[in-house]
Amino acid sequence: MLAAPATTHSGVVSSVASLRIHAFTASLPQRSLSLFQRRRNYASSLSAPRHVRKLFCVQIKVPDGVNIEQGEEDETCELVNGVDLLIGEGEDTIHAYLLKAVKNNNGSGVLLLSDVFGFEDSARDFAYRVACNGYNVLVPDLFRGIPWRKDQPRSEIDKWLQTQIPLRVSTDIDLCTKWLIDEFKSAGISEKLGLIGFCFGGGRLIETLARDTNSNFATGVCFYGTKMDPLLCNQIQVPVLFISGG
Repeated sequence: MLAAPATTHSGVVSSVASLRIHAFTASLPQRSLSLFQRRRNYASSLSAPRHVRKLFCVQIKVPDGVNIEQGEEDETCELVNGVDLLIGEGEDTIHAYLLKAVKNNNGSGVLLLSDVFGFEDSARDFAYRVACNGYNVLVPDLFRGIPWRKDQPRSEIDKWLQTQIPLRVSTDIDLCTKWLIDEFKSAGISEKLGLIGFCFGGGRLIETLARDTNSNFATGVCFYGTKMDPLLCNQIQVPVLFISGG
């Protein structure tokens, strides 16, 4: 059972900033397997069913990137639990991944909206690190299993974006928000939720906060958001940290 919240949700901003998040905004030419990938490979070797496999995390300072040494990896401690989820029913079912802090859980729920590459690898890796700081992070598959692939020509991205119907995406986000509310807020575990968005997800963060008439979210962190509508800013009633690329 999750513990009662020990911090306010402003801690999301400070925790995210402390992770040196700019390291995730650019490609890392010498990066080997990510922290999440290494834990995932370990979990995949276990005989337990996928939905109960545990992932492991080590809290470390990363001065210049996201890589860790093998020796540091061996000193892992059991801090994060990961589980695959199916949210919704029928054609409205969304695949999502929940990362929950175990020993240092502050009870706060966070929704992470990924960039165009979807909710695998880098998005989960970042969510993993946020969870290591005590949060419960839900990462939905915003693209229904068809994310943008790195090997696709950039000239095709507009055509691909047209397949991501805004109403469907916003409906999926709202459904995941409701799931978090039922799981954490309504249960009295977390007073409000946090919202993080990268690139494509950053633009959707603005839209999500603008239509949050029930004040479910307490704060947002937007990383180099795209297709953001500035006219929606007046409708946002919570603080948002914007981190933009040069």
